[in-house]
Amino acid sequence: MKIILIGLPGVGKSYWGQRLASHLNVPFFDLDLLIEQTEGKSISDVFAQQGESYFRKSEQMHMSKLLSDTRSMVVATGGGTPCYANSMSVMKKSGITVYLKDELKSIADRIRSEDGIRPLFASMGQNTEVVLRKMLDERKAFYEQSHIITDVSGLRNPHLFTKRLELFTGTT
Repeated sequence: MKIILIGLPGVGKSYWGQRLASHLNVPFFDLDLLIEQTEGKSISDVFAQQGESYFRKSEQMHMSKLLSDTRSMVVATGGGTPCYANSMSVMKKSGITVYLKDELKSIADRIRSEDGIRPLFASMGQNTEVVLRKMLDERKAFYEQSHIITDVSGLRNPHLFTKRLELFTGTT
């Protein structure tokens, strides 16, 4: 079984994905990290140097490769992955999609505390929440097509998170 985590940047897809994969004893893959390793540069550098179109094609290629793998796994996507081409449809056919939700203020605080890890937000300060709201408005229709929607607001216990998903996925 493949479990594919989607949601806004900074919501915790990688954090929760690693913990869920460990709990289920399956491999974890971070789509953005795979792209960075393949390209030999950060996502922001790929965007700046090759453009968004190139990045989205690379993202699609890596996603297709992951989803064609027959192993069970947990995949953390980029925040925009479900919104391009037919990605959401492909992900839903390939596994269980899980939309992680959190309060925008919590996500913005997390992004601001990361010290430059997310260059898109690095210079925005208090405007981070405004940018996240705009992203959510644009992406929500895609995110809400997920098989499972779970609110991770205030949830910091990996055991509770994995138990919550086990109820929906039938995994133990």
